[in-house]
Order: sequence, then structure tokens, then C-alpha cells
Amino acid sequence: MPKKAQKIHTKNGFEYRCDRWWEEVTWYFRPTDRELWAHCSLSATRRTLKEDVEKLLADPKQALENYDRDIARSADVAEAEKHLERCKQAHEYYQSDAFDPGGRRNNPGAVRRDLARAADSGDAIKRAEQALESAKRIRAILEAGNRRQA
Repeated sequence: MPKKAQKIHTKNGFEYRCDRWWEEVTWYFRPTDRELWAHCSLSATRRTLKEDVEKLLADPKQALENYDRDIARSADVAEAEKHLERCKQAHEYYQSDAFDPGGRRNNPGAVRRDLARAADSGDAIKRAEQALESAKRIRAILEAGNRRQA
């Protein structure tokens, strides 16, 4: 759920918008006739800017390929189920007697990360369950045609 939605812009048959929450800016885009928004992340090393989104949308064929790829990844129910299962297994491991974060290792950062993962494993299951429900919802929208209701 976006915290503060910005104006919806259009370019080459696509709509795009950004959501801002404090310092975080997230861009989304979709073809004008589709219901689902795709996340626009063009760079892993820096923040995606409006100019980056406009460059992507300048080539409608490439933009549509990116859109389809992102939506297909979001709707992958099988992968979401696998992820949930991995989270449950990790939580079970962290709660078992076999888990020993140590302290005997020569890498205190690894011990800290192991303890942080163990503390977060319950929340990770909740996030994975939400992701699974989201994937099922997106899959249902895709099966219905992913068309906007006017």
C-alpha cells in the first residue's frame, strides 16, 4: 500500500508514478490498459530516477518486456511457496539445539549476522506468507486478463 501516491504520468502508452516514503522513492509503471503496476528498478548501485524511467519508456518494446518479466516474477506462486518453506526450515533450525552462533569464530560479524537472522526468522515467515498471498492475488488477476476496469 503506497504511503503517498504521486501524480500519474504517461508516456508512449505507459503510465508511471512514484511513491515516496521519507527518503525512499519507488517507481512503478504499467501499460495504460493493464491493472497491475510493475516495480521499476533499473540500477542496483544507485537510486532509480524519473529520467531513468522515462528512458525505459522511450522504447515501448523493451518497457513491455521488462513489465512482463517483473509481473511474471511477482506471480510465481511456486517460487513463493519454496521461499516460505525455506523460511520455515530456517526458523526451525534457529529454534533447535543444533543452532550455535558460536562466538568461537574469528569473525564476530558472522556471529552478529547469525543472531540477527535467528531473531528475524519469525518475521521472515510472516513476510513470506504475505508474499505468497500477493503472488496468488497477482496470478488470479493475470488469469482474469490483467485489464483495467474503467
